[in-house]
Amino acid sequence: MIRWTLIFIVLCCVRPSLAQVALRGQIVAPSGPLAFATLSVYTPDSLLVTGATTDLDGHFQTDLFPGDYRLVFSYLGYTPRELSLTLAAERDLGAIQLLEASEELSEVLVTARRQLVERRFDRLVVNVSESPAAAGSDLVQVLKLAPGIQLQDNRLELVGRGNLRVMVNDRLIALEGAELIAFLAGIAAEDIERVEIISNPPARYAAEGKGGLINIVYKGGRQHHWKNQSTLTYERNRYDVVTLRNRFSYRKERSSLLCSWGGSRGSQWHTEYGTTKLAAGPWQWESQLRMRRDEFHTHLTFDQDLNARLRVGVQYQGQWAQPRFRGPIETQIFDAQQNLDSILLNRGIDDRQRQHHLLNLHLTADLDSSGRRLTIDLDGMNYQNHLDLDYVIETLDADREALRLHRAGANVSRQQIRNYSFKADMVHPWRQWAFDYGLRYSQIRSHNDLQVYRDDTGRRHRDSQQSNAFTYHEQTWALYASASREWGTAWRGQLGLRVEQTQTEGVSPQLGQRHQQGYRQLFPTFYLRYQPREQHQLALSLGRRINRPGFRDLNPFRVYLNNKSYSEGNPFLQASTTGTFEVTHVYRGRFSTNAFVQRTTNGFGTLFTADDETQIQATLRANYYSAVHFGLGEQWSFDPAPWWSSQNQLYLFYRHTDIVAAYTARARNGAQLYLSTSNSFQLGRDWSAQLDFWWSPEHRSHLFEVGGTYCMDVA
Repeated sequence: MIRWTLIFIVLCCVRPSLAQVALRGQIVAPSGPLAFATLSVYTPDSLLVTGATTDLDGHFQTDLFPGDYRLVFSYLGYTPRELSLTLAAERDLGAIQLLEASEELSEVLVTARRQLVERRFDRLVVNVSESPAAAGSDLVQVLKLAPGIQLQDNRLELVGRGNLRVMVNDRLIALEGAELIAFLAGIAAEDIERVEIISNPPARYAAEGKGGLINIVYKGGRQHHWKNQSTLTYERNRYDVVTLRNRFSYRKERSSLLCSWGGSRGSQWHTEYGTTKLAAGPWQWESQLRMRRDEFHTHLTFDQDLNARLRVGVQYQGQWAQPRFRGPIETQIFDAQQNLDSILLNRGIDDRQRQHHLLNLHLTADLDSSGRRLTIDLDGMNYQNHLDLDYVIETLDADREALRLHRAGANVSRQQIRNYSFKADMVHPWRQWAFDYGLRYSQIRSHNDLQVYRDDTGRRHRDSQQSNAFTYHEQTWALYASASREWGTAWRGQLGLRVEQTQTEGVSPQLGQRHQQGYRQLFPTFYLRYQPREQHQLALSLGRRINRPGFRDLNPFRVYLNNKSYSEGNPFLQASTTGTFEVTHVYRGRFSTNAFVQRTTNGFGTLFTADDETQIQATLRANYYSAVHFGLGEQWSFDPAPWWSSQNQLYLFYRHTDIVAAYTARARNGAQLYLSTSNSFQLGRDWSAQLDFWWSPEHRSHLFEVGGTYCMDVA
């Protein structure tokens, strides 16, 4: 610990180089906040730097490098107001009041909206509050519509780059896979202000996620105002789902409260199918499931300004769900001449109980008038998932007549994940530099207890050979420091370094195994932007990320799906790392050309094997590849009509994967095309519409050949 303390002191003293700081405030009139008012930011020589538009509550925020600026606040029918500002650190201007112009004007209707998708210095921003598709939906549905984000195999991925980790209000969620998707599905899209997609995050953010991070930002309350909103949604997808949500917000002087709750009841339909090719003949399986949705979720945020410089707050997120799965899973077994030989019919009943609790305590202290700010976060999470699966697998002949009982029994699983973390961040302006540095400690404890019961003889008994308990413990210490600066009006840069030390332990009592790992990694980040003229902007960035295996991947116990198929983890899996270099050119703020190269080393994933003689099929995990990804894309926005705004994206990717010599798998290398368009329509004062579409033709990736996919959404 002394060694890490010395490293932290050195990083704080060295103060490397280069980050933007936030400028926020509110534009108001004597009658109240002004929605869609305009902030224009100029250099002292009157060169336009950027602009911002206020939201419905009159609030605005923009990111600027430290320096001298001239601000112009304007709104039709009001006298513009100018303000000269020297910005050294994050700053809140408070309420900027505009007065009505002295001349009388005839009635004018002003209609303005923020773009649904915005590109900022280091991230892509999806303004969920501007999307009609957000009404009545959950966050998973909204993320599916975000440019470049795909949901595959219970994983959120940035197309062409890899898996994404998720933060809520800059706080990392210690969930992945199906658990993360279930958590996001419990968040109402109407509670979200925006989603930030950060492909190469700065040093202050956790280094996890091959494809980067998603930051979910909740809506804030309106000053001196309270509001309650209820939404009832009906959805039809072969079956019915009814969702009721309520959102209450209150903000007055130094207090702010947001409370929301909601619940869903109904069912959805889901189908999957696949083929395993064997020398004796293929096995074709198909599942058709009715998934029952009974769930309730709530969110609470409370913030209090103790004085002008000290703010404290608490945030709670809770979810309770009882999903149930009903439906047959049928496997058809063919001989070498493609004749149907027999059928395995699984009539399973899958009952689950899931609950999730997330608690955050935070404190923000402005230490002086120069902009020095300290932020402290304490986080705790408890996730529980109980599974009761009863199954009866029968063997049928080609005429679907019962031959014999193949297998019967039950799996009872009790899973718990607990996460605790502490984080302290410091913003420290100094002369022409803006420094930030901090530390984070996090620990995750996962426990999974699986009890397997057999009922082949008509009497249930516990199968001690297949019952298993697995415990996983992970601790991570992190220190980071970064600095940013602006040179003149054209050059801006940021440099950062993050150091993470990770210690893991996995214990399998059934196998009598205990596996421990410890490793230290450095994660440098670098950003540079050059803007010689208002119309052109060139930026480049460098970064390094880590992808750690989950506890399911590390569990060495072999789980049998039937007597011919099993899955097992690998306790010796190593974390993989990914380095990214990216260049972006922006023209007139509407055309963005992006190119990147990404190299992954020690990549891990799932391997599949099938033995022709025994017909045993195995699902394994291993560090089996290294890969290089290339990407070239164009993003452009335009307004075909005053009431029509369109944002579009076209990308071409190429992946080259090298398989480790110890494995006989064959890499599927090739190119991928991705096209997306998002269109917003303002149809008068009270009506708005949205049309989103994305498409990707069939392509190859690692070991897989992926079919063509597309999605269209109209709201």
